[in-house]
Amino acid sequence: MAFSQMCGPCTRMDKSASAVKFCTDCEDPLCADCVTIHKAIKALTLHHLIDEEVQAGKAFNIRRTCSDHPDMSLEFYCSNHESLCCRTCSVNTHRTCDKILPIDVSARGIKTSVMLNDVTTDLKALLKTSEQLEEERAKTRKTSGKLKRPLYIL
Repeated sequence: MAFSQMCGPCTRMDKSASAVKFCTDCEDPLCADCVTIHKAIKALTLHHLIDEEVQAGKAFNIRRTCSDHPDMSLEFYCSNHESLCCRTCSVNTHRTCDKILPIDVSARGIKTSVMLNDVTTDLKALLKTSEQLEEERAKTRKTSGKLKRPLYIL
């Protein structure tokens, strides 16, 4: 189910352009021109842009605020607990942890990591298997409809 969402900034300026990226910080879909502008503005350079089709499919929900401190944004990653945390949590809950880094620092190189490659390969294999199962199921339905006598399973 592919659909094209319209660019937020362009829509607000009474223009029409299809979004190609989604800024998870601004919560706004962006067209190619607005992505270029978004990246050029210094205050927005640390914003996270994802492909629009990922956001359009709503495959996952990105949480940006702390569950313990809803008014605080998640800024750090604790390697000891493998969790995201806000400034308050980093001082209170993770005070003794020695592996707390800003999210952007801890995420460096993730796109080329072995773990991401392994997960991607596994997901592709699962997708292929599910597609094969769907095809087999459709064939089975088609052939079972052609049987002259009912099929009983004992």
